[in-house]
Amino acid sequence: MRKLLMELFPYKYLPVSDPLLKREQIVWMMHQGLVTAHQYAINNNLHPETIPTLVFIRNPYSYMLSEYMYLSQKWGHKIKDLPKDFEGYLKNMNDKVNSKTRDKWLQSHYGRLQDYLCINGVIPKNLTIGRFETIEQDLKNFLSTQFKIDTSKISLGHENASEHEGIKKYYSEKEEQLVYNLWGNVFESGLYSRYQGLE
Repeated sequence: MRKLLMELFPYKYLPVSDPLLKREQIVWMMHQGLVTAHQYAINNNLHPETIPTLVFIRNPYSYMLSEYMYLSQKWGHKIKDLPKDFEGYLKNMNDKVNSKTRDKWLQSHYGRLQDYLCINGVIPKNLTIGRFETIEQDLKNFLSTQFKIDTSKISLGHENASEHEGIKKYYSEKEEQLVYNLWGNVFESGLYSRYQGLE
C-alpha cells in the first residue's frame, strides 16, 4: 500500500519525500500516531483537519498471531528470549506491559489504537478507518471517493507475510484471554467484537 501511494503521490508522500528529514526520522515518523502526524502537517504549513486521512486497523487476534509468527520465522534465530510457543509469547507480552501503560490503555476508549484514531480523544471527521481484513477494497474506496482516482487496475501485493494456518487453530481460552488483556478496549469500544474471527 505504501509503494502504491508513493507512486500515486510521488512529491506529496510525506514524510518520505521530505528532503529535510534523515532516514531515521522518517522511519520514526511513520510509526507514530495521529497527533504526531497532525503536528508534522502543521509544521509543513498544511491543515490536517482538511486532509483526507486513512488509518488501517487489524483484528487483535490476527495481529498478535501474525506478529509472533513473523518474529519467529524471520528473526527467531536472533531473538534469544522469544518464547517457543504462541501462548508463551502472549504471556511474555502481558508481563512486559508496565502498570502506567496498562492504565493508559484502560483509560483510553480505543485502548492501544487510541493514538492512531483520535485527536484529543475524538476521531476527526476527515478520518477514514480501514480494515486489514478488507485492505484492498477499503483503500480503493478511499482513493476513488476522496481523490477521484480510477482504481479498477489497482492490485495490492502482500509483503512481509508470515506463514500460518487459520487463526482459530492457535487459540484456546488461554490465548484469547491474554489477547483480551492487551486489547480489551478495542473490543469493548466496538472496533472489533470479542471472539471475532475465532467463531
